[in-house]
This record gives sequence, C-alpha cells and structure tokens, in this order.
Amino acid sequence: SGSSLKAEINSNPYLISNNLLFRQHLNKVCCGKTLSFDVILSLKLVLMHPNEQLITDFYLAFKNHDPQGMTACYAKNIIFEDPAFGKIQGKRAFAMWYMLIERGGDALQIDFSEVQANDYNGSAKWTATYTYGPQKRKVVNHVVGTFSFQNGKIVQHTDHFDLWRWSQQALGFKGYLLGWTKFMKLKIQQNTSKALSSYLHKMKSFDVAF
Repeated sequence: SGSSLKAEINSNPYLISNNLLFRQHLNKVCCGKTLSFDVILSLKLVLMHPNEQLITDFYLAFKNHDPQGMTACYAKNIIFEDPAFGKIQGKRAFAMWYMLIERGGDALQIDFSEVQANDYNGSAKWTATYTYGPQKRKVVNHVVGTFSFQNGKIVQHTDHFDLWRWSQQALGFKGYLLGWTKFMKLKIQQNTSKALSSYLHKMKSFDVAF
C-alpha cells in the first residue's frame, strides 16, 4: 500500500535516490508486481520529502543553466561556503551562480545524484564539467553539497571538494605544485572574491533583481 511504501522510504531516505533499491522495495511492497519506470518516477516525486524536492529543483535549474531557478531555492540571507570562494552570504552567493553559469556557457554540464534530506538538513553529490580560463582547460569537479533548511528554503549550503585536484585541472602545473598549500587557497579565494565583486557591480548596473 502507499502508506507502507512511504514508511519504507521514510525509514531509509537513501532509497529515494537509488533507482535499483527503490525498484526492489517498491516491487516488494506492491506484492512483486513489475512497475514501469514512469510509474516509479511518479511515485518517487510523490513520496519525496519537500526538502529533497528543493535540492532536486536546485540542481535541475543548475543543469538547465537557470540561475534564477537556483537562487529561488535560497533564503535571502543564504550562507554559502566552498574551498574556492570561501564563505559568502546573501547577494554575493546569488551572484556567484549567475557568474559561474555565464562563464561556463554551453560547455558547462551538471550531473547530480544521491539526493537526500529531512526536515533540517540534506545532501547531494554533483559533478560539474566545464572549461576554465583563457587556455580552456577541461575541469571535471566532483562535489558533495550539504544543506540546511528553514521555512522551505535553503539557509546554508556548503560544497566540499578537493581543491588541489581542482587546481591541477584548472591551473595546470602551477596548480599541481602549489594547489595543496594554504597560500594558493588564499590566492584563489582572493581572485574569486575580486571577480565576484566586479560581477555583482555589473549586475547592479543592469538592475538584475534577486
């Protein structure tokens, strides 16, 4: 029944992001009946925790190069943190996604998986593939995002990834030599902060509303 299936999902949120496990449990609860992918997908959407849906909406917007859709998932005072940007808040976090999507252009590809959440926090794995800098170096960055929620919005978002691995791809030999150092991390954050300030000023000039 639907209630017993929902109890199964609530007891193990990972099922919702794992198609094979979800299919196995769904078939077990539905007395062994084989269900189509469309039916399974529809049931996943119905049974998904609202905050799992919020994370899914965020990454679907990212995948579709839609920064407005992404930032609609954020609270106005959102706190974002990652190794490249450090800790930023509010409009700077909003502007960051606009800047990254604009810079990524058509080459930017986003994939995500293992979305899970409860009333208070959640997580997802995601991968960004893009080219970086004047030399158009290819970057494939594997990230784990963690989230906190309040009143149906994301209030805190932290992305975890290996900055040394990223810098090797994005910066080449210099990144390989220095990407693991605190000096290089600080330098990267200073550069991203400067670029973000410039971009935010440009957005204000075009009167982009957050």
